[in-house]
Amino acid sequence: MAEMSNPGELAGFVRNWLHYDSLASSLYKQATRARQVRDNFEVKVLDELRNQRMENAIIQINNGTLHVVEERSPRSLSLIRIEELLHKYFHKKGHGHDETKELMNYIRGNRGYDVSKKLKKSGGPNLPPLPQPPQHGGALPPVHGGPMGPMGPMGSMGPMGPMGHN
Repeated sequence: MAEMSNPGELAGFVRNWLHYDSLASSLYKQATRARQVRDNFEVKVLDELRNQRMENAIIQINNGTLHVVEERSPRSLSLIRIEELLHKYFHKKGHGHDETKELMNYIRGNRGYDVSKKLKKSGGPNLPPLPQPPQHGGALPPVHGGPMGPMGPMGSMGPMGPMGHN
């Protein structure tokens, strides 16, 4: 096994990864919940507009308008859906021989996959401690891109301050 040149640096990377993994997970859950609440209100607004026979109404809001639109979204093409469509295709063609099974076996056998390496956390939901500045009195190294970094001044993310500290 190779010897680590700076185990403290690796520990810092791991702490930062754990911190931002927890932050990303928390933000994802908040965004999911916000979309669910928004969607519930959308149903209520649409129901009320339908009940009042006002589906063509244009509602004035702070920075524009709100109106009902019809949105068409294509169905996803899962392997099951592709198989169903192929059966319909061969039935409609009327040639007598349905090659769906052979085609699906070919597709599944030649689909392929991508392999990549990722960090995977296991265990409890314990939150890691926030990364601390080095003890030698120096400042944290700048986030990639200099003092502004990719997320604003000193790597901050809005009101939370640098790296989640207040």
